[in-house]
Amino acid sequence: MVLGMRISGYLLLLLLVGFSTATPVCAETTIYLLGHVVFVPAFVVLLVVGLALLAVGGWLKKRHRD
Repeated sequence: MVLGMRISGYLLLLLLVGFSTATPVCAETTIYLLGHVVFVPAFVVLLVVGLALLAVGGWLKKRHRD
């Protein structure tokens, strides 16, 4: 339990430092699809990764239950 609280504290500190930058931060991902360059905004990447993590978590929970 203490380790979980430490990790969450470190993550909170990391988010605080990351969001407190004075300059605006921009991020995008470049995907090369069939010879074409496609720029994907950061919120789309975060959405896809978040959904993938939810799917993996659900699969692990289901696997652990069986």
